[in-house]
Amino acid sequence: RFHREALLAAPLRMMGGFFGQGDSAAQAVLVMEDLRNGEIKATFRVTLDHADSADGVILHPWPEAFEPARVAVPDAALPRGTADGPVESAADINRAQALMCIAAGAIGPDKLDAFGRMVAPGFIGAVSDGIRSLTAPLREIVARTTDTPLDRMGGAVVEFRVLHLDWPRAGDVFEIRSGLASVDGQVKSLIHWMLDPVSGRIYGSMQSIALDFDLGKRAMIRLTPEARTELQAHVVPGLTL
Repeated sequence: RFHREALLAAPLRMMGGFFGQGDSAAQAVLVMEDLRNGEIKATFRVTLDHADSADGVILHPWPEAFEPARVAVPDAALPRGTADGPVESAADINRAQALMCIAAGAIGPDKLDAFGRMVAPGFIGAVSDGIRSLTAPLREIVARTTDTPLDRMGGAVVEFRVLHLDWPRAGDVFEIRSGLASVDGQVKSLIHWMLDPVSGRIYGSMQSIALDFDLGKRAMIRLTPEARTELQAHVVPGLTL
């Protein structure tokens, strides 16, 4: 979750700990804050699997020595716009054809970890590279129907939920298929599927909670009833993680 902006050269620190552990998985929470006043800038909750380094899919029990001290999850790190708990992804290559292709390419060596698999930020980066293909028409609706003058319009993602389902290697091809899942209050829920368009392998599924932002005023742009009505026409029914 994104909480507040950090200005250039702001002194930041991140602290974290484990709050849950299963046979082969552990849950960690991390909080990024401003050193000067303790203001929270971002929070993260991560599930870590103890996987075979050569394969990445075969899971193993944690070693007996792995007994981290437990911490409590602060309220600020709890999900707000996304669901919580286990989920089975609905991503499917056939259903993906109804979504917009916002990015496509092949996994390059700069996107690999030490074991030759795509690093986790590679998915978010690919979505970021192509997201304007999806959001530009939606922002035009908001800009046209707003009841306040705008300076410069942009967008902000205030929350992510990312499921990593497979790990492509160098040369594997991918597409990002995306759609608008819902408009709720002042925010939009967007769904992104990363998949192999040839084999149908699903690499990952992501939900992002986004809002429109006045870059000059550094403030959220409130959606008018007219904007919500027009945006609803772009919602893909039944679209989920």
